[in-house]
Amino acid sequence: MKFKSGELVRIKSAFEDSLLCPPVAIVLKGYVDEPIVFKKDYIENKKWISQESIKSPYVYDIIVQGEIETCISEDWLVKYKP
Repeated sequence: MKFKSGELVRIKSAFEDSLLCPPVAIVLKGYVDEPIVFKKDYIENKKWISQESIKSPYVYDIIVQGEIETCISEDWLVKYKP
C-alpha cells in the first residue's frame, strides 16, 4: 500500500493527471477491493472499471470536506505536498 491511515492526500483529476482537486483528504484505511465510481449502480460501476486501466489492487476510505468516501483507487490519489 502506498498510503497509511492519517496521511494527507489529494485526488487526481479524472481528465488530467497533473491537475489535483483542491480539497485535501485524510486516509482512514486502505485495503484490497474494487474501486467504486457509481455507488448505487453496480452494473455501470463494473462497466466503467472494466474500461479503466487500474494498476493497483488497493483502495482507500478517505474523509474529504467532512464526507467519507469509500473504495477510492490508489491510482486516483497522490500524497499531499504543501
